Amino acid sequence: MSIIRTKEDIQEDIDKLKVELEKSIKYYEYDFVCSEQSIGESIGCFNIGNTKKLLKLLYDGSTLQFRHGFYKTVDVWMNPQRNRIIISENDKLNEDNIISFMLWHSGSWFKKNDA
Repeated sequence: MSIIRTKEDIQEDIDKLKVELEKSIKYYEYDFVCSEQSIGESIGCFNIGNTKKLLKLLYDGSTLQFRHGFYKTVDVWMNPQRNRIIISENDKLNEDNIISFMLWHSGSWFKKNDA
């Protein structure tokens, strides 16, 4: 004999799935580019290859996302004149120190999908 679930239980499952779907959409809106483990051209601990790749993407007009366990997630892009890197609101990360995260700090970089 099957037990019919209450509408509240079903609604609770639907709400949980909606939250999960929103997280999935947001996560897969970006494609992985590189992380500190992506070793390309480097000089000592300075990952020149990753930095060149990220700066090229920014210069070409892409929006990047930097994900870090402690500093959380920020969006990174260049202004229309291509002479300034801009990042979304964050207490610790700013346009003055974001290059150091490209060059030698830990974290993962993602490129926003073109849609």
